[in-house]
Amino acid sequence: MIGSGRCRPPAQARLCRWQRLRDPVDSTSKWSKLFRPISLLSAEPLGRPDLVERTAFVLEPRKLPVVLSPEKGARLLEAAPALKYKAALSVAYGAGSRVSEVVALKVGIDSKRMIIRIEQGKGRKDRYVMLSPHLLELLRAWWRAARPQGWLFPRRNPVQPMTTRQLNRACHAAADMAGIGKPVSMHTLAPQLRHPS
Repeated sequence: MIGSGRCRPPAQARLCRWQRLRDPVDSTSKWSKLFRPISLLSAEPLGRPDLVERTAFVLEPRKLPVVLSPEKGARLLEAAPALKYKAALSVAYGAGSRVSEVVALKVGIDSKRMIIRIEQGKGRKDRYVMLSPHLLELLRAWWRAARPQGWLFPRRNPVQPMTTRQLNRACHAAADMAGIGKPVSMHTLAPQLRHPS
């Protein structure tokens, strides 16, 4: 696992045995996070840089994201607990927006050019995403029902936007109500355009 199979320092070996007894589940990132400070401590203050050379860190394998089929995506959106959450989840699913970008949307979508302006998204960059006619109708229905002023998806106090936690909870509730067996989160909805099923 961690370590190259060669002789480990006694303190590292004892810590490794203790950790395995306490928590037998192996996680490469957990082990690497555990031993990185030990290796740095051994190299600098203890004057033992040879210990760092003998420690091999395991990289965690990269996994493909969970992708919903179009049928399961439609079931999830239909099972949303309220119109506000259905509209917000639809923006994430249909436009490929991240959860932080959805909750930060402001009123004033460009329906003539059929685009949504996302301000200060990932990397603090502004960008435009495509707006489908179906999503536009859903957002118009939400606007007619709630008449939001500043934020498109406000909290009960309309001065503040909906929180990412609130939207994540709505996503989990919709997935449970729709009976989707896969682990679904807002991170599952956003990459649907980038990783079609």
